[in-house]
Amino acid sequence: MRGDIFLFHWNDDEARAYAHPLQAAGWRVVWETADAGRGAALVAAKPPDLVVIYLRRLPSHSREVARTLREQKATKHIPVVFVDGDAEAIAKVRAVAPDAAFITNGELVSFAEKFTHKKTT
Repeated sequence: MRGDIFLFHWNDDEARAYAHPLQAAGWRVVWETADAGRGAALVAAKPPDLVVIYLRRLPSHSREVARTLREQKATKHIPVVFVDGDAEAIAKVRAVAPDAAFITNGELVSFAEKFTHKKTT
């Protein structure tokens, strides 16, 4: 197992599809599609190696997730990457999470490799 990724996206079928390439690459992926607060609480309870947040749907929800993660002591150190945002969404997110990365979906699996811990469990 390469490690743990927590994925936020606001459509369950799409989240499942986005998780598949990461899982195929050896990541354990958990996702949240309905409740940003619940997802942030899950991230705080069991911090993943990387948080992936898609900006394709409801970018304002994604921005609030970023704000929450950056404000909490338990989560502010966790790397966050935003995927597939338009210029306006990226600018707004950058204001609340300036340390986040911004990539395309096609770059995600290779980007995640930076956070591999090669766990054996």
